[in-house]
Amino acid sequence: MSTKLKKNELEKVQELNGKLGQLKPAIGEIHIAQSNVKLQEENLMSQWRSANAELKTLSDELRESYGDVEIDIATGEIKDPAAPKKEVEDDNQTDS
Repeated sequence: MSTKLKKNELEKVQELNGKLGQLKPAIGEIHIAQSNVKLQEENLMSQWRSANAELKTLSDELRESYGDVEIDIATGEIKDPAAPKKEVEDDNQTDS
């Protein structure tokens, strides 16, 4: 004589087993997505380091050509940081 679970017990075990079976692929998809994000991050960081190294090399070349100057990256204007800065006088100042 074999012993069996009660019908409601068997249904509950089957339900939970089915639920776990559905969750496994979702967990796997999350791990794959995380792995892809990590690879993308590593790729972007590699590009960042490469661009940063290129900028440093160019900065060194420009420093060799122009000396220790400030360059306005919007206009390309070269400014000597040792040169005195022009101060704009405010004509609306009142003496106290």
